[in-house]
Amino acid sequence: MQPKVLVIEDDTLMRHLIADTLGRINCEVVSAADAYQAIDLLGRERPDLVLCDIFMPGMDGYELLSFIRGQAQLSKVPVIMVSAAVSDWNQRKAEMLGADDYIMKPFKSSTLLSKVSEHLMGAEAMM
Repeated sequence: MQPKVLVIEDDTLMRHLIADTLGRINCEVVSAADAYQAIDLLGRERPDLVLCDIFMPGMDGYELLSFIRGQAQLSKVPVIMVSAAVSDWNQRKAEMLGADDYIMKPFKSSTLLSKVSEHLMGAEAMM
């Protein structure tokens, strides 16, 4: 069975790049351009992993992460924050809100694939 990954990224090119990269490891990718689309998709889809940008118009990734962690049916889904924010503060804030990992943009495809694979294996072990 293909693992399902929800990619939340407001930059269209980056969203497609991530989706194409995840296709290399046979992931089914569902994508959203903002947090509001993501909330709608989270209500209909059952992702095995969420990749979430931090800085998006409207609701940011921190607020979305708090929403996800507050939902009983989603609280155990691994969330990897993806951001160009280079500050340690951003990473610490994400961790405090319950992020499972943090990837800095720009990133290498190998880094993305490694972290996604690691968290998907961990999520599979919890089932």
